[in-house]
Amino acid sequence: MVRQADNVEFLSDFSQWIRDECADSDELTLTDLDYVFKNRKYMIMFALEEKCYMEKMRYAQMRTFKEIDQMLRIAAPRIGYTYWGFYLIQFSETLPISGAFLNGNKITIEQLINHLNCYKKFCRPLTENDWRDSRFLK
Repeated sequence: MVRQADNVEFLSDFSQWIRDECADSDELTLTDLDYVFKNRKYMIMFALEEKCYMEKMRYAQMRTFKEIDQMLRIAAPRIGYTYWGFYLIQFSETLPISGAFLNGNKITIEQLINHLNCYKKFCRPLTENDWRDSRFLK
């Protein structure tokens, strides 16, 4: 059996079924990726994992996201996209209005909207932290 999720109230029926019925945790890692943004006008893409209440990622999730990030870094240019990277967005509660942190840096709602829209004139907010930093691990 796959390791049980902490927030079972957020699991879909299918996700719970996979966890109940599939291979044990030594063989199978199961995680979901919240968002992949693609702006077809500017040909920019990036991945985004969302955590509410300042939650952190588990080790297996971070390891899987590192692998996905490496794949997208190679694949995006091959299909004509500029890859901005993989981001962790954390909310103090459940929405940006409560406070938003992108890779550990507090950002305004305006900065977040500009980033999510891939506006070139604003570009992405400068982030000194890397989402793979151990501070983001549970």
